[in-house]
Amino acid sequence: MTKKVKTLLAMLPLLIVGILAGHFLTLGTEAFNEATATAEFCGLCHASIVESETFKTSNHRMNRFGVTAECGECHTREGFYLETWDHVSSGIRSLVLGIARGHLTDPKLQDTIGEEMAHNARDWFVEVDSAPCLRCHNDPNGYPMSGRPGVAREHEKAKHQGISCIGCHYNLVHEPQPVRPEFKAANTLKDDH
Repeated sequence: MTKKVKTLLAMLPLLIVGILAGHFLTLGTEAFNEATATAEFCGLCHASIVESETFKTSNHRMNRFGVTAECGECHTREGFYLETWDHVSSGIRSLVLGIARGHLTDPKLQDTIGEEMAHNARDWFVEVDSAPCLRCHNDPNGYPMSGRPGVAREHEKAKHQGISCIGCHYNLVHEPQPVRPEFKAANTLKDDH
């Protein structure tokens, strides 16, 4: 047996261990993503949000289809790596800011940052081109955007003008928060002339 073959055979157990570790790490991460996507989990820090009547009675929580969207379905992108990145990065950011500002230890303070959280969420939805919205609402067999006349035309116009879903559809699920003038200006449909 040559030295090269002996080296390859010696590395085989490491390769097998690496493949198994990667497999179990992937399964663990998928379980992590699923567990951290629920309103129950998010409510551990964002109790005032998930306990609000606006949230509980929104179309994303109660609708004629009987579908309940979980927090992670709207606040993370689809795909293993993107979803994991969104969970970890936003979770760490929220945790660090929450501890530094005292929001995690004083639920009354949570209400004071609603506007900032809304601005950050809207900016993120623009950044990712409302990808989480389209996960459900772009599928012809999924949940319709609306049955109202003219809505399809308005959506086509918005798409043509580079306006993503959040540009028009904000304050749908959480307590209404003011919209920054520059956000509104950048996301207002222009007339077709």
